[in-house]
Amino acid sequence: MIKILGIQVRLHPLFVFVMGASLLTGYFIELFTLFCIVFVHELGHVYAAKSFGWRIKEIKMLPFGGVASMDEQASIPLWQEIVVALAGPLQNVLMIVFTWCMMTLGIWESAWSQYFIYVNAMIAIFNLIPILPLDGGKIGQALLSYYLPYFRAVYWSHWFSMILSAASLCLLFFPHPFLQWNFNIFIVSLFLIYSNWHDYKNIQYTFFRFLVHRELRKYDAETNSKDSHGKMHPLYVKRAASIQHIARCFRRDKEHCIFVVNESGKVEQFVTEKQIIQCFFSKTKRKCAVSDLFM
Repeated sequence: MIKILGIQVRLHPLFVFVMGASLLTGYFIELFTLFCIVFVHELGHVYAAKSFGWRIKEIKMLPFGGVASMDEQASIPLWQEIVVALAGPLQNVLMIVFTWCMMTLGIWESAWSQYFIYVNAMIAIFNLIPILPLDGGKIGQALLSYYLPYFRAVYWSHWFSMILSAASLCLLFFPHPFLQWNFNIFIVSLFLIYSNWHDYKNIQYTFFRFLVHRELRKYDAETNSKDSHGKMHPLYVKRAASIQHIARCFRRDKEHCIFVVNESGKVEQFVTEKQIIQCFFSKTKRKCAVSDLFM
């Protein structure tokens, strides 16, 4: 663990090995340049997140990229999440523009500048692919959760990411004029499949954290107005609906009032979001029908 510009940076052991091996193979300059580009990309995420008051854990440098770890779990406004996700690729665009200016003015060497521009472009494009945990995947999940309940948005975004990752892996084994075998793509595809499968298996834990943050985080009237939190969104559920089913209908950036209706559609009972969350965290009540608890 080291500290750079006030940010905790964790170097993966394999990353350290690769950097060390590059000294023997003569590719240290290229790999060090790649490290700097990836680090600046992650700094874009970090400082954008800090400007919104997010809690930053660390930056993890992996053999094939970097990850900015943040202690937020769907408890922040959607628009902030999208801005933070875009802040990384934006740094690559800014570095490309700056390098092009330096090359045009003759200040920087043309060959190295072209390599620097190429690497930045590849990193920006790769990170905008709509696969979790890439920036494009995070943006896609945020947009999906605007239209769908949070649980369903997380569920489908992980499945979609696994399908795309598996598709890219399968394409490597079929001859194609535009896609040749590439060991880096092979390794990254495997990592993306594993990462999404791991997160998919822990989707219940992710959802628990979503509800905990939802219960604990309080917004005053000014914040609600600015960040769209507190917008009332009614939920109409049948008497037989389980507490778990109702909780899985909760959406981000919305506060819910739950109306229990009978078979004819007439409202019989009003239930608060807080009551549903409290019952959800009780194992004996989670799968009970809402009518059994409040009718």
